[in-house]
Parts: sequence; structure tokens; C-alpha cells
Amino acid sequence: MNTCRKPEWIELLTLLSAAPDGLRLQTMKHLLSYAASIEPAKLRPFKKLTVWNLEQELNELVSLAPELISRLGSDRFDGTDEAQHPLEFGDQQTLRQDDNNQDFPFCFSLPQVRQQFREVASSAENATQYHLIHRLLAEDALNQQTIALRHMDVSSMHSIRPWRRMLNVFFHGLQSIPIEFSNNGDPHKSEIKFKCSALTSPIEFSAYWSWIYLFLYRRILERPPAWNLSRFYGLDNLKSELLQLFDQPLRLWPKKMARGRFVPTSDRHGLFEQLTPLGNRTAIRCLSRLLSSMVAMQFCKRKNPHIERFISANWRHYQSTE
Repeated sequence: MNTCRKPEWIELLTLLSAAPDGLRLQTMKHLLSYAASIEPAKLRPFKKLTVWNLEQELNELVSLAPELISRLGSDRFDGTDEAQHPLEFGDQQTLRQDDNNQDFPFCFSLPQVRQQFREVASSAENATQYHLIHRLLAEDALNQQTIALRHMDVSSMHSIRPWRRMLNVFFHGLQSIPIEFSNNGDPHKSEIKFKCSALTSPIEFSAYWSWIYLFLYRRILERPPAWNLSRFYGLDNLKSELLQLFDQPLRLWPKKMARGRFVPTSDRHGLFEQLTPLGNRTAIRCLSRLLSSMVAMQFCKRKNPHIERFISANWRHYQSTE
């Protein structure tokens, strides 16, 4: 079967390749609805696939090529996902709750095939669409997280599970930022001029990076001085990885897309030093050195007293200068 004969299938597979854990039919309808409001129209990532033909094309593709796309089991989670709130999305398409496909995610049957489609979707001629698709995915994850928090029981917050959608915002939001790096390793913003009435977050990508880091990550998730990730949930490795991704989003990009772009090393400037309005570069540089040392310790497989003393000194310096 040649999927190239149907452009709708190519766009559908491109959309699915952006989500490592698959997408629900309802979520895909949201994304297509958001994409239809992007201006100018030439930047819209989906030309043939629409809200109205999505379900038909998806069912046809799954029935003809089950070895390519498969439907997983329901990913509902007691305490957060059992209630449906379609009116809060402001989308009439979500009012259809009689379809059995609504709660089942669709994904690639083989991760190797997904990776191949992801590389094609991130090629030079498709780079703009790649960033916009991830921006729409981040926006929908943010909407879902807002609704989940609004209806969530307080007792369920003892686990990181209720923050799953917020982690998706970071994952997709950082991939939506078209960052370029100069020869000396300094990042600079590369804006995509577009408008989208469905977005509630900042349009400019440099402002968007600051918004998801300073507001969503620090104020909503971490809530200093509580520092929830490490002190409440005990997820030090996740915190370290998130901070490194905020500093170097190219680590999330496909290899083909990142190839040819300079990825700064730990001794060069990252996005923290270039884009944060904190204004204290000594603290930022100290945090960058601290993160690189923490990563080094993970690979050492054993305790190193010299590295431990270095981390302790930099951590005290960072706390005193922040």
C-alpha cells in the first residue's frame, strides 16, 4: 500500500509522529481546529486533513494498515480522567461522546517507523510546520491541564501523575521554538510570523520561552521555595533534565533537524543566559555549571568527592546570588 497516494494520510501520520505516546481522536480534532485558525493560510500544517474527514481517514488507515497504526487501550486515570468536560474546550466537536474512539489513543505500531516519519516531518522544507504542530500540541496540553486542575481532588496531587499534561507542555513547547545558534554558541531567536486565534499563550517565541519557564515551570509546578519536583516528589533527575532542556531545546529535536545547527556545550551560553529577564548572569552561569556537574556524576556510577564539593560550592553560590 502506497500512503503517498493519499495526502490526508501523510498529514495524519505526520501529526501522530509528533506524539511519542499517541493521540486521542478528540485531541486530534482539537489540533485540526486550532490549525484552521492559523494565518497566513500558507503556514497551516494541514491542507487536506480536516476535522470533518479525520475520523473517516483514520479508520480507513487503521483497517488497511494495522501494522502501521494501531489503537491502544484506554488511558483514563481514576481521579483525573474519569469526567468529560467538553463544554470547557469551547469546541463543538468535543460534544460527541458516543464514539468509542474518543478515549483510545492511536499511535505507530513500531517506534522505528515513527522515527522515520518524524525525520521527514522535520526536514528543512517542513521545519516551520514542525514547530507549529508542536506549538498546537503544547496549547492543547495546556488546556487539558487547566481543566484537570479545575476538577481534580487535592489528594491526587501526592503523585506527579496529575502533572502529566504540564510535562507535555514543556516537551512540545520547547520543540516549537525555532532557535538558531551562532558560531560562538550564542542562541538567537528565529521568529515565525503568524497569528492564531486559538492560542492563549504568547505568540512571540522568545516571550513564549520565558512564559513557560518563569510562569508554568517555576510558579505553577515548582512554586519556590517549595521546589516541588525535588523536595515533594523526589524527582531530582527529572528536574535536572527539564532544566537542561530549557537551556538547550535542540536536544529534543530529531537528528536531521539538529544536524548543521550548533549545539552549545556546557561552557558556552544557553537560553538561560540569553533569554531570561532575571538579570543575574552570575547565578545563571553558576546554575549551568551545576547542571553540567550533576550530569557528569550520573555517568560516573560512583561518588566523586571532588565533584561533590564542586556541586555544593556552586549550589551555595547559586542560592546566594539568585
